Parts: sequence; C-alpha cells; structure tokens
Amino acid sequence: MAMDRVFQDVCERLQALGTSLDEMGDAALHSRPAESKLKVSASKDHYLAGLLWEKVVEMQGRQKEAIEAAAEARRAVTPPVNLDRAWRMLKTSQEAVNLILRESLPDMTSYEMQNNLRTLRAEHPDWAGWVDTQLSHLEQLQPLLNEVSDGFLACWQEIAERVGMKNISVQANSVGQRISAPELAEKL
Repeated sequence: MAMDRVFQDVCERLQALGTSLDEMGDAALHSRPAESKLKVSASKDHYLAGLLWEKVVEMQGRQKEAIEAAAEARRAVTPPVNLDRAWRMLKTSQEAVNLILRESLPDMTSYEMQNNLRTLRAEHPDWAGWVDTQLSHLEQLQPLLNEVSDGFLACWQEIAERVGMKNISVQANSVGQRISAPELAEKL
C-alpha cells in the first residue's frame, strides 16, 4: 500500500474513534432521564454520569492531539517526503492514543465501573436506557482503539520499508592525467 494511503487510513481510524467519543459524550449528557437532569444533589447516578463525562472529555482531548499529529505526519509523507517529520508526528500521535489505552480506558472499562453501571440500572429502572447506552459505547471503544493501533503498525512498517530502501552508493573512478608524447615515442 502506498505510504500516503496508510497514513490517510490511520487518520480515518482516528476520526472514527473521535466520532464514537462524540456520540458517547453526547449520550452521557443528553440521554439521562429527564427528572434526573434537574436534580441538584450529588447522588450516585450523577457521580457516574459525571465521571463518564469527564473521562470522555479527557479521551476526546487526547484523540484530538492524536489526529492533529497524524494529519501532520500524513502531510510529511506527501511529496517531497520528509520521513523524519513523519515518524516524529506519528510517534506523537501514537503516544496520545497510548495514554487513552493506559489511563482512560482501564478506568472506564474496569469491573468496578461495569458493576456500578449495572447496579445503577438495577436500582433505578429509569436509568436503564442511559446505562445500556453507556455500556454499548464502552464495548465499542476497545475494538476502535485496536483498529487505530493496527493503523499505526502499518505506518511504522511503511516507514521501516522506506528507510530500508535508502541506499547510498559510492563509485570510485580513477581520474588521472594521460600524457601522450608522440614525438618521444618515435625517438625511442
């Protein structure tokens, strides 16, 4: 696959992740039961809704960093290709996604979070739709992040192939002076 296409693919995968996070954030804010939206007390249901919203916002920020760096990496692989810039920006992008994988996602998909959401659904049936929506979005995150990781791998493979293709060859040609003296040759 062409290098620019592989980098475009990782940008598209990051965009899909961003779309999913936007939908999750929208659902976290707007799909709560109507009477619960008006509550001012800090009850368990508000705690979970607030916690999920905070984590989604955190992941959205990191996703934005990742896609901006990936877009810059993609620009670096369009002619004239700047592999140094491409790998630096790809590294920045992947670091942002790695932060999502290491810090945000484990909190959101932990057994404790899943259990708290299911308990909320069981204790407050009016929250069942909201909880089901959140659980559905949480299930989609890991496969999307796996797709992004696969995209990064393809980019790194393309960079490695390009680096391996650069050859420097040195060819030595003898340079000298040829002296021709036909008069001397006749005398000898």
